[in-house]
Amino acid sequence: MSDTNALDRIKHLLRAMMLVILGAIPVTEPSASEAFVVSPIKGNLSLVTNKGGNIAISTGEDGLLLVDNGNADEATLLAATLRKFGKGEGLAYIINTHWHDDHSGANNLLGHSADIIAHDNVRKYLSEDRSVPLFNMHYKALESQGLPTITFPQQVNLHINGDLVSLKYYGVGHSDSDIVVFFRNQNVVHMGDSMVYPMYPFIDMEHGGNTFSYIENIRKVLKEINEDTIVIPGHGRLTDKAGMQEFLDMLVKTVEEVRQMKAANLTSLQAQAKGLHPKWRAWGDSAITEAIWIDEIYRSLP
Repeated sequence: MSDTNALDRIKHLLRAMMLVILGAIPVTEPSASEAFVVSPIKGNLSLVTNKGGNIAISTGEDGLLLVDNGNADEATLLAATLRKFGKGEGLAYIINTHWHDDHSGANNLLGHSADIIAHDNVRKYLSEDRSVPLFNMHYKALESQGLPTITFPQQVNLHINGDLVSLKYYGVGHSDSDIVVFFRNQNVVHMGDSMVYPMYPFIDMEHGGNTFSYIENIRKVLKEINEDTIVIPGHGRLTDKAGMQEFLDMLVKTVEEVRQMKAANLTSLQAQAKGLHPKWRAWGDSAITEAIWIDEIYRSLP
């Protein structure tokens, strides 16, 4: 027997074992306040949401494909939710759109039986202790099963469940580890935190993020989608090309407002006190407040 065939048999057994695990976790169902919410997107795609980032699930005979997997403290709840998608060959692939814990937190639990796919820099960050100073969050390096097993620098394609799934890296943006996931045949795109809607984005400058590159990446994606594309943001509600354009317009116009305040020699704190135009107020109703967004722009301006 070849090494490749032996490896395939081992992975098949591990996936079968995960089906047993998924059927056993938890013994009792989570309460309504704890449970993930499952909503249809299109075809065999579903949206799964809780406190962490938006999770997309593709189902079919090739197995389950997850795009992101939420917070570490919700991993067992996610495993319980996956019991609802127990057909096919079990959990086949997990895609991490970037390294942040609210998108990769279940890697350790679910990575035993599935290949984890991500940008090269995701494996680098998850292999080491790391922090997000803005939120005073600190993370330990993941165990080996929680690390991406398939990484790439620019683009990789998957053919799974009757779809062509394209994973693309557009360069520095939210961080230097973010990818966008296109379900080509169904005209659906999962943006990860390369777009959040409708809210201000977090720019992780400690891990290569840049406000202006973030904006340019949105422009690039807009050229690849059409009016019928369903857009899944990393956080927030489903939208479309018009919603992405609205998001881009907000970014460009608020950056210009902040640029003018800095040109008038206001400090970041003075600009935060002055605030943005009232029409943007609703965008600050999230973890990234108006004051944080103004400071992020200040830190990116030359």
